[in-house]
Amino acid sequence: MAKSKRKSIPKSIRFEVFKRDLFTCQYCGKKAPDVILEIDHIVPVSKGGDNSIENLVSACKDCNSGKSNKRLSELSEVEKSRKQIEELQEKKNMIDMIFQWKQSVLDAKDYEIDKFQEMLQNITGFEQMTFTDKYRKELKSSFRKFGLDRMIDSLQIAYESYFREDEKSFHIMVSKIIGIATNTYDEENNPEKFSMRKIYNTAKKLHNPSPRAFYSQMNKYEYNKEDEETILKILYSSYSISNFYKKLEEYYLER
Repeated sequence: MAKSKRKSIPKSIRFEVFKRDLFTCQYCGKKAPDVILEIDHIVPVSKGGDNSIENLVSACKDCNSGKSNKRLSELSEVEKSRKQIEELQEKKNMIDMIFQWKQSVLDAKDYEIDKFQEMLQNITGFEQMTFTDKYRKELKSSFRKFGLDRMIDSLQIAYESYFREDEKSFHIMVSKIIGIATNTYDEENNPEKFSMRKIYNTAKKLHNPSPRAFYSQMNKYEYNKEDEETILKILYSSYSISNFYKKLEEYYLER
């Protein structure tokens, strides 16, 4: 059987392999730019392996050359210097690729926010309204934590609940999106936190307490979601927020 002819691997393919492997040597786990990464063939070219991405993996220089944990042969000072310069350039190239990869991730996040803004403009008809830089930053953080699907669902809920086809309601709707995403996320993943926020929102309507003071008082006790109904009754029966704190303390002392 004839040996496969070795072909150079295009830079674009190398970049895709490094990205897929998260710029990590698949043999020893070391990461760029601490080590210089190369491309290794899973099935060697001499045995019929090709340059398809499926047959390529990221490997550090030592692992790929089989020199890991072995002493290099003696080299002249000139040869050593030449190799150091080559390795420095390869390291710079690796850093360039990592920054290119990171920039593509940032560009994708910006595109996600742009499409979200476009969706908002389309369903409301307010095409002239755009997100401020501050709100875009808040959205990026929310997309990272809650995911695209939840954010789109939250936009739909905010639209149906608050939008009345005027500019004022538009801004109210936009201001509610992240809060809705936070609530739906906590309801599924942090039920105690969600329940405590529900109690705070009720207290806010009745007595407008300081958020810091309210949560400080609530966190004194081993709050459980099962306490929610009882604590809400205590809250409704309290004539002030200080009276609520007093009754809250009595409730937990008696348990």
